[in-house]
Amino acid sequence: MSIIAMSRHNWPRTTPPSFEFVELWSFLFICNFCMGANRSMVDRAEVGVIVPLKEEFRQFCAVFKELTTNWNGEKDSVTGEHYYRFEKHGLKCVVTFCGAMGEGRASRVTERLIAKYAPDTIIVLGIAAGIDSDLQLGDVVIATVVESYIENSKAVADGEDEARFVFKLSGEPYRTNHSFAKDIDHLEFNHQDVFEDWKATCSSKMREAIDDCNLSPGIIRDAPEVHSGHVACGPTVGASTAFVGFLKNHDRKFLALEMESGGVLASIDELPNTINSLVIRGISDFGDERKKQLDDTAKGVFRRLAIFNATSLLLKLLDVGVAGPGKTIAGFSPPGLLATSPLRGCSLTTHTIKLDTLQDTFNSLKENFGFVWETFSFRECPPVVYWPVRLRTPTPIHAVQTFAAAAIIMVGGEVVLCLDDLGKQDHKPDSFFSTIRRWCKRVGVEDRFEERRFSEMIEGSSSDAWEHVQKWLGLSEQKMVEVLRIAKILRPGEHDDISIGNLRERRPRRLLTPAMVWSCLAQVEKQFPDRAIITLGGIDERPLWKAWRDWIVEGERQVGHLYIPSLGEAPLHMSFTDLGWECQEDVTSFLRADVLENPDTSGWQDKSRVVPWLINGCVALPDFVESKTTLLKRFEMESDVDPAKLIVDLAREVDDRLFRHI
Repeated sequence: MSIIAMSRHNWPRTTPPSFEFVELWSFLFICNFCMGANRSMVDRAEVGVIVPLKEEFRQFCAVFKELTTNWNGEKDSVTGEHYYRFEKHGLKCVVTFCGAMGEGRASRVTERLIAKYAPDTIIVLGIAAGIDSDLQLGDVVIATVVESYIENSKAVADGEDEARFVFKLSGEPYRTNHSFAKDIDHLEFNHQDVFEDWKATCSSKMREAIDDCNLSPGIIRDAPEVHSGHVACGPTVGASTAFVGFLKNHDRKFLALEMESGGVLASIDELPNTINSLVIRGISDFGDERKKQLDDTAKGVFRRLAIFNATSLLLKLLDVGVAGPGKTIAGFSPPGLLATSPLRGCSLTTHTIKLDTLQDTFNSLKENFGFVWETFSFRECPPVVYWPVRLRTPTPIHAVQTFAAAAIIMVGGEVVLCLDDLGKQDHKPDSFFSTIRRWCKRVGVEDRFEERRFSEMIEGSSSDAWEHVQKWLGLSEQKMVEVLRIAKILRPGEHDDISIGNLRERRPRRLLTPAMVWSCLAQVEKQFPDRAIITLGGIDERPLWKAWRDWIVEGERQVGHLYIPSLGEAPLHMSFTDLGWECQEDVTSFLRADVLENPDTSGWQDKSRVVPWLINGCVALPDFVESKTTLLKRFEMESDVDPAKLIVDLAREVDDRLFRHI
């Protein structure tokens, strides 16, 4: 029951409410909201399903009839959203529909569902237009990449005619859960009876559609097929061959076109904690002139058929254990083996895996260790990792970056470690490089990092450096507050209206740091002209590389960005946080202060807090790399974990991997 028993509609019409009354009403509203937030964590769901439109939701209800016949909807009193709960094989699920097309609405629905139910997995279920010759009506597409193709686009002149323009696409790609897509690819082999039953059920529906409509040959099969690949997402309904060509020219791997999944995945991508994602789309029409013909003759038959096929596939996936949190198809991925955990209060399972490609490595870093991977124009090939680092005492953050770079080396990459030694030197460059080399050796990688210094690189590239400074501080349209944030003069969490007094003592050299980082990247690109580049850093460097794409770089570059998991609710500024540990005692002291002596001890088990972050990045990750990326360890905190005992064990394990060999 809500504690708000009044609203402003109950105020007397003749007398405005007093200031104290407004304060009381606001306080009660906030309390009600917080109670709802606490309740949602108790009533959380493991799987959230987002359906774009009402007509698609009807088909969901028809397929899940046994589970949905007697369900009761839940209305969120704060947001007004409606949700429907059900269970499948003990898996707690919640489903809702957006009610309108578009990434914006889908993004808002996603954020509200996550805030209320905190699911481990989000599934987008709907229809799409086929834009690839391999697709026919009723087929189902499992998206491995969803690209919001209109994001970051640029309107440029169309040839020499200044009165005409065209869009030059850049796009914002989002990757879904790799293991889900791979498991679905193997469904027909690992669970042949389940797969064939799905095809037979859908085939019956498709024969009815074929009998009812006079269709040209080659646009519908007797039974659907499942395809996995890239999906284009944007605000435009495709009904033109020219438009399909426009999209395929940007990414020839596009299979289908839809309007919502990009918004869902964007909301998931911005969260500090990893949520699994799966996008299932049934093909209801084509993105060319055939769309109008189907709309005129079929009267929605194939829309209903497409969502039926997609929803029926989801039902089968839940039956065999795909799409649940941490679930895989039995027989495809060997189950984890229980092992003795070195951390008291944590259970340990080990998984044997095999990474065949660079993309497998990125997916593993993302799904198992919480990394963020931005593909952009990067194309899979043995890459060069550009790793710019400010000179300071090495920290565990540098260690996690080192282990990620070592994992990429194991699949054929090279690493250029560029040390920013232009400012005040609080640490010796040779000592910094030596520590990084020892961390590499600890996981079995030796003498594979190329070590460079900014002072040497800038000296030989004065023209590049000045050009970038001019664009960055002279020609770009960024506001001062954006410049201060990108240069890290404004610290994470500080408001935009910070006073001059607070900035007075901060060093102005940071204003030039972004331009120096970009100039050194240009030097690396000249050194490796035919290689793709991956930048490596912290999540707080995302704005830095966005500014580079928006204001500095010209033409398409094969560059992607890899960010390590965030430590803390806002990314930590290493300059302002004491992470310069040198021994086991330093780790123990820091953890005791953070967990045991902190007045607010709640939330220390959250993924972005230091204890889980260290377990994941400084224990499990180096062991994974040391195994040649074949043995994955998963630590799970038990409900009755004693933090004091865990801290002692964790400090010992971190010391073993980071400091004992130094």
